[in-house]
Formats: sequence, C-alpha cells, structure tokens
Amino acid sequence: MDLQRDFYKKVEDVGYLNHVLYSDTDSIYICIPTDINNFTIDQKLDLARKVSVDINNDILSYLFDSFFKRSNIDQQYNTTDFKTEMILDSMMFIPDVKKQYAYKMISEGSEIFDPPRTDYKGIQVVRSDASNLGKRILREVIENIVLNSDIKKKDKIQHIINIINNAHQEFLNLCSEFKLEDVTISSKWGKDKSIINSMMLYNFIIGSNIFLPMSAGRFLYCKFGNIPKLKASGVDLTKINAISIPYNYSSDVLKEKFQEYSITIDTNKQWERVYTTTVQRIVDLVKGEAK
Repeated sequence: MDLQRDFYKKVEDVGYLNHVLYSDTDSIYICIPTDINNFTIDQKLDLARKVSVDINNDILSYLFDSFFKRSNIDQQYNTTDFKTEMILDSMMFIPDVKKQYAYKMISEGSEIFDPPRTDYKGIQVVRSDASNLGKRILREVIENIVLNSDIKKKDKIQHIINIINNAHQEFLNLCSEFKLEDVTISSKWGKDKSIINSMMLYNFIIGSNIFLPMSAGRFLYCKFGNIPKLKASGVDLTKINAISIPYNYSSDVLKEKFQEYSITIDTNKQWERVYTTTVQRIVDLVKGEAK
C-alpha cells in the first residue's frame, strides 16, 4: 500500500488489510504472507525484525513527507517506533467477541520459548468466574487442538468432541460423589440476593452459621423436592435454585443432608456453567473452518 496515496482511501476497505489479524491502542498483530514452516527460530526472528523495520520506514516516510507537512508539525519533535515484540506460532480469536483471544508465542523480545508458550487474553482461563473443570476444558481445546498445527482442520472437531465428552463424564462422576470443588463457581455474600439465599439455605440444612456477611463459597445449582421442609429457613423459596457450599466441607455430610431434605444437584444447569458459551463459540469456529 502506498501510504501517501492510499491511506485514507483504502485503509478501511474490507479485505484490504487482510494480513492484519488484530489491532489495539498501541499494538497490532500481523501475519507475514510467507511460508516459514521450515524456518529456524533465528530465521523467523530475522524476518520479523526486517518486516518491522520496513513497516516503520514506510510510516516515517508518510509522516515526514506528507502528514507532518500538511499539519504544520516539526518532525524533530515527533517520530514513531514500530518494532517486533513477539513472534507467534499460531493465534485464535473467539468469534463475535472483542478482546478474547489466545496464541502460542515463539519469542518475546530476546527470550525464546521452546516449546512455544500459550498466552490468553480475556478468556475464562484467566478469570475467577469460571469453574476449574471449565478452565481445563478451554485449555485442552485451545492449546492441544485449536492452536495445534499438526492436526488437520477437518479432524479437529472430533478431537474437541472427545475432550468435551470425557469432561462431561468426569463432571457427572464428581457430582455423584459430591466432590464439587472443580465443577462449581466462586460466590460471595454481597448484593446478589440469590447468593445470599443460597448461603442461608446451606446454614439451615447444616444447622450452623457457616456463612456470614462477606463470606465466600461455591455456587451449586440444585432442585428441591420438599419445599415445605425448608420453610423454617427464612429464605424466599420462590426465588431459590441453588445452594452455596463452603470451600471446606464434608462430601459425606453434604450428601446425607441433601438426601434428608430431598435436594438434588441440577446437573443440567450446573453443566451449563462448566461448558460455557466460550467453549461453544470455539466449537462453532472449528466446525466452520473444517467446511
């Protein structure tokens, strides 16, 4: 692209900047249209540095020869420094969601990663409002399948289905054994009435004030088969669909209390918190690429 001639005319045309993968306030990810499969890491580094120098020179040429003159700006007080900060092996963007992506990094500055290091931006694996099992599903799907260039695109969906099916069976086993640490979401006593109710309900069935204001625990969707037996809890039972459990609890005692009060784990709703919309978007992405 001739920056001076085409910048304002073509820069926003759909498909014109087809090698620009993503841009943010002070960074940009680009794909160099060169087959580098057989390049060594040093050759990749040399190519990336050369490209960044070429781009920087084009930008400087445009600024000095055109933009600064039209804007009456003294070039000695203004410059730009476009440089290569990272080299990526592969990259994935969550469809229809901004600022959620992951990549395998070959190098950052002078540091080289062998094997490549996976980094996440905005995806649940780096967020606290996700279950441990859900985070593990995302990591396995993204790192081992989506960003794995050794697996053909048409074969990736079956690998992902296998991971999800295995995770779902593990989820059901954990629920049946009341080993709930990895399948629940963190909750905290605050303004959310549903969480407060879920904590008060736990206090009632256990017979002890385990949860108090500002307490934290794990949110578990449940079904209640004997509502009248829970009336003495003082909880609005028309707006209850879960129980919070503390971080430290006895699986055997909790199972016994659930049986006593005819409470069962709502595995369908709880699985929805494990198998998130992010996982589904990745599944849809892989399906689309396999066509």
